[in-house]
Amino acid sequence: MFKLSITNSLTHELRNPLNGIIGVFSHLEECLNDKILPFIQEGLANTSILRYRIESFIDYCHIICNEFVLNINVLKIKQIIS
Repeated sequence: MFKLSITNSLTHELRNPLNGIIGVFSHLEECLNDKILPFIQEGLANTSILRYRIESFIDYCHIICNEFVLNINVLKIKQIIS
């Protein structure tokens, strides 16, 4: 339980600023000219990858600490398509 609380605290401290950075990159992507746009898109892609890895690490820690909860939901494709 101690490991999980440290992990949750640490990842929370990483995830919140990272989400802010992603938001700024997303806004800049809409506002800036074509000369700077590739750099903004690169930054957005890299921060998104980092966020995915942090979330995967959190899931792994939950599994190790036997705290992982799997939610099973029914997905109805016909409702999504129509």
